Amino acid sequence: MTDTKSEPMVGEADGRIVAWAWIGTRENFITHERYGELRSFYVVADFRGTGYAMKLMRACLDYCARHGLARLSGRT
Repeated sequence: MTDTKSEPMVGEADGRIVAWAWIGTRENFITHERYGELRSFYVVADFRGTGYAMKLMRACLDYCARHGLARLSGRT
């Protein structure tokens, strides 16, 4: 990926990608607060309910904490 303001994440099992997320770093134009924007979040059907979604969300939140992002927002 060539966007330096974004971070892709993947979850793997047995050499197969089974979950992924993409976080973009954004900045509020009024307050200049930096935050994460969840641009994509997916777990393949046969791995839903196995804990991969929670592990992936934890990785997203940890990424925000490590990079000084005040919050993580997303749209559904």
